[in-house]
Amino acid sequence: MHYGRWWNPAIEAQATDRAYRIGQSREVHVYLPIQVDTTGKIPRTFDQLLHQRLQRKEQLSSSMLADAFLQPEKDKAKAQEELIRELS
Repeated sequence: MHYGRWWNPAIEAQATDRAYRIGQSREVHVYLPIQVDTTGKIPRTFDQLLHQRLQRKEQLSSSMLADAFLQPEKDKAKAQEELIRELS
C-alpha cells in the first residue's frame, strides 16, 4: 500500500516492483488511498487532482518513449541521411 503519493510516478513504480524482487511469489495488489469528498462540496480533492496529474505525466513519458523508438522505417532512414549530411 502506498500511503502517500510521490510527485514522480517512476518512484511509485519502483516501490511496487520491489515487492516482486524480494521474492514474492503470490500476486501483489497495489492500493493508492485517494480522499474523495462524498458531500459534493469540492468537485475534486487534492488527492484526485494529484492522481490525474501523475497519470497524465506517466502517459506523456510513455508516449514520448514510444515515439522515439517506434518511428517508421522511412523516418529512421531520413534521420540517418540528415545525420550523415551534418557529420560530413
